[in-house]
Amino acid sequence: MKRVVKLFPCSSLGPSYLKELKGPLNELNILAVGGITKENAPSYLQAGASSVGIGGNLVALNEIQQGNYSAITTYAEQLMAAVHAVNFQTF
Repeated sequence: MKRVVKLFPCSSLGPSYLKELKGPLNELNILAVGGITKENAPSYLQAGASSVGIGGNLVALNEIQQGNYSAITTYAEQLMAAVHAVNFQTF
């Protein structure tokens, strides 16, 4: 079983903090959570996060209230494309 350490809130710390943390603790599997978006998710993965968690930025309450489920689907697809574009071979 792989153990994962949740790093929250990432928006307050940033990818550079995660990269510095991974320096001496490279064996940690870090889940970056809190303020993760499609724009910054790749930066956290490139900094050494093994995964990212997205909540409110993925499922916007106003989109749900308006029944705009296609916007949520589009955002999720864009997020997945951004994550899949990261070259994990660089770790």
